Amino acid sequence: MECGRLSKSELVYELKIRGLEDVGTMEEMRSTLRRLVRMEKDGESLKYPEYQLVADDELKICEVKLDDLGKLLSDLTTDERSSPFKKIETKLQHTLMRVDRIPTTTEEEKKKRSKLLAKLLQLKTQLLQRDKVVNSLQRNVNLQGVTPAQTSDPEEATVVGMSRDGGMSEWNKRIPVFDDERGTHPVEFVKGICVRSFCVPCGRLVDNSADGKESRRPTTFVSPPAILGSVSPLFGIDLPSCFVRAHVIKKSSATCQRKLKH
Repeated sequence: MECGRLSKSELVYELKIRGLEDVGTMEEMRSTLRRLVRMEKDGESLKYPEYQLVADDELKICEVKLDDLGKLLSDLTTDERSSPFKKIETKLQHTLMRVDRIPTTTEEEKKKRSKLLAKLLQLKTQLLQRDKVVNSLQRNVNLQGVTPAQTSDPEEATVVGMSRDGGMSEWNKRIPVFDDERGTHPVEFVKGICVRSFCVPCGRLVDNSADGKESRRPTTFVSPPAILGSVSPLFGIDLPSCFVRAHVIKKSSATCQRKLKH
């Protein structure tokens, strides 16, 4: 458990069950808890006094925590080495031990506690699965040889790929990040891949041009099937298993026209 990733209320709880209260600032609480956890790992744990927990209060608190963790997990797009992943992992561990300590006396309390434990195990499984999906995406990106180009101008931001065979010759082209009437979209790199470029929702590729002026900077997106297959389950996007090419044909000051070609 990484103490630095716990909230103030979680730190207070972890210290209270170990017989410590009013430790001080957040940093002092973290420092104290780190020392105690280290002693526990080394087998030098102190004999803590029994702390009386109220079952009903703890059941409600843990239920809220699990709902919050579920939301954090649904937004997670990084692997086990990232700070968001470790934060969720630490809070899951804290909540698991907290549910395990709930003193149940009635059948209803036992059933509620059992449901919380089942949900916790489900979230832990989902966290591990999400890590596998992200790592799979990274392996596919490495196979394609995609590397981000450095730029200070967002309109000129590009992703440069390397072709693996003749059928992917267009993959050698520079791929400018698209812009539309709402402005230039920021580049979001995940492990060297511009997810924004590869995950252009097909709904945006529509004809909403106001005039016939030709764009000076055509935009092309080319996404290998291997990458599409990995991105789809991770981001919940239904993408075709073929090359996606979106060309900016015409645009005005407010709108632009896009075509989707298979």
